[in-house]
Amino acid sequence: MDRIDLNIEVLPARIESLQEAASAEERSAQILKRVEQARAMQDARYSGTVYRYNSQLHDRDVERYCALEAEERMLMKSIYEQYDLSARTYHKILKVARTIADLSGHLRITTDDISEAVFYKCLDGRYWGSGNGKG
Repeated sequence: MDRIDLNIEVLPARIESLQEAASAEERSAQILKRVEQARAMQDARYSGTVYRYNSQLHDRDVERYCALEAEERMLMKSIYEQYDLSARTYHKILKVARTIADLSGHLRITTDDISEAVFYKCLDGRYWGSGNGKG
């Protein structure tokens, strides 16, 4: 699972949620707007580079484009040690956190962005691998 960026468990949909089409359309429009704004942020960030998307970053450029403040660096260090992450997984978490930050309109990656990215990458192991980020 080390080469997969996101791991999520998808539960069966409830019939009630399937029958709420009107509210789902509104949510889809809001999501589309956030995605378009995130893409605009990435276009500006990577203008004049070989990159278009956060996922394309080479390891050597992750620290530059996914820069962290002190609190976020401490959190990533703790996560790295707690989950015994590989270097590949560490960089993937940062790239996913950068994308989450973009979708939220954040100019910098926050601890919440990192926590969400870790949730998507390091499951508890019930379904996939050992849950340690190397699974």
